[in-house]
Amino acid sequence: MLTNLVVAGITQAAARELAISTASVGYKPLPPGIAKNLTRGKPLPPGLATRNLSDQFAAALPKPSGYQWVGAGTDLVLIDLTSRVVADVLANALR
Repeated sequence: MLTNLVVAGITQAAARELAISTASVGYKPLPPGIAKNLTRGKPLPPGLATRNLSDQFAAALPKPSGYQWVGAGTDLVLIDLTSRVVADVLANALR
């Protein structure tokens, strides 16, 4: 349920600066059809290839219990570990 999801705990601008400082940038954006389905409160789109973040970058991000940060295209995505539902999306933080 959407009301039970946490929020990122970091702004897009702060995440972008952190990504730049840890060399976690330069990714290609998702195709438009997939990107529009990457929405708070929805499960990750089927077949979406996510990637783990570098240890240095991940360690500097807020870590809500039961959630994980992943990269999807140029977006930084916080997902619920049990349901794989998107809790928050920081668009273009990894561009």
